[in-house]
Amino acid sequence: MIAARARVFDAAAYAPMRDVLRHVVATTSPSSVLDLGCGEGYYTRSLCDLSKPPLRIGIDLSKKGISRAARLDPGGMYLVGNCFQPPLADDSIDTIISVFSPVPEAAIARVSRRGAYLVVAGPGPDHLIEIRKSIYREVRKQTGTTPAVPDSWQLVHEDEVHSLVEGNVATVGADIVRMSPYIWSSQSDRALDAVCRLTSITLSFRFSVYRLP
Repeated sequence: MIAARARVFDAAAYAPMRDVLRHVVATTSPSSVLDLGCGEGYYTRSLCDLSKPPLRIGIDLSKKGISRAARLDPGGMYLVGNCFQPPLADDSIDTIISVFSPVPEAAIARVSRRGAYLVVAGPGPDHLIEIRKSIYREVRKQTGTTPAVPDSWQLVHEDEVHSLVEGNVATVGADIVRMSPYIWSSQSDRALDAVCRLTSITLSFRFSVYRLP
């Protein structure tokens, strides 16, 4: 999965989401950012480009992912561990990001400073709609909801981002399937076969930004 994700990111398929996430984080002017479930650090290291790069901390259970993240962003701090129990000091983080990952209530409450921001990204209503139509008889639009966030955090902004994978759809699409939950399901073979016949794949993402008063 790590290798597939790396190839998808190198092909810039998820660049639109990365760019919006970077812009959103920049508006919070953080001195420290924690990326929950950072994988190989694709979104975390994009913050290097900010005018005032924050301390970048990523945590993930994948040793291979963290190794790649640390190699590509030597100025960041990448930790192998459980995002439900991050080995960080209390009240130490300005902004937390969670991209297609859980939002552990107790953990974010402990490490967040007062006034901290939480940026959560998840699949939008049309995410991978072409693949879903290829493998299921009936397809309903997803609700586009992001993981539940504690009531103590106030919603300040929501947005959606849409883009298309075009060109080398079969190759990139196969890797998108390999980095998605489909690869672990009984539909994995059908999904991999389906992308070979597609001319485009929709990527749809939903962003929610919260602040801790």
